[in-house]
Amino acid sequence: MENLEIVQQFIQIFWGIKDKKRLQMDTNLSDLGFYGDDKLEFVQKFFNDFDIDFSDFEEDKFIEPEKGFLSPINLIKRIFSSKKEDEVKEIKIKDLVLALENKKWINNLK
Repeated sequence: MENLEIVQQFIQIFWGIKDKKRLQMDTNLSDLGFYGDDKLEFVQKFFNDFDIDFSDFEEDKFIEPEKGFLSPINLIKRIFSSKKEDEVKEIKIKDLVLALENKKWINNLK
């Protein structure tokens, strides 16, 4: 099985997405409805299940804050953060395929 197929199958099982045509190399996780804590839970499971080194994964660069209720701590973080929500970088399926091939997260922030 090719790495793309492995990632597609993982997403299909994790999120219950039946239409494999939606899961192409350039598809963003946010295009599939992955945001905030759900996206974080997904990538953590992906990294752990496939034993991928994610020491270079900068969570705050790729995972947007949860929408809706803000705890006092998150409200303070949002007020004093210099990073805007639209600065969050997308995680594409090809990023996951690359991580699977290399057994390491490859930072695409350049």
